[in-house]
Amino acid sequence: MIANAVTFEHPIQIIYSVLPPPIEEMNEVLAFIFTGPCQPTEDDFCRIPLLVCRNKVAKALKWLKLNHRDYADLEISYESYPEDSPPVVINY
Repeated sequence: MIANAVTFEHPIQIIYSVLPPPIEEMNEVLAFIFTGPCQPTEDDFCRIPLLVCRNKVAKALKWLKLNHRDYADLEISYESYPEDSPPVVINY
């Protein structure tokens, strides 16, 4: 699989008091666009390098909350994100 990443500054700054953000809001800040001769399959989703291990994210957020004053009042959400597919709409 070959991939490129493109990022754009979001015009409206959202300040989150809860991280990771609710899954309903992920489509506002993140998108996956696939190109190629065919649509991605479930097997392709398992190999996407943009999937994140939620335990590692939770551990990093706990560390930030304890060790960085800007994150002291952060609420950590343990909402379940899908582990085998991106948590956003997928366009092909």
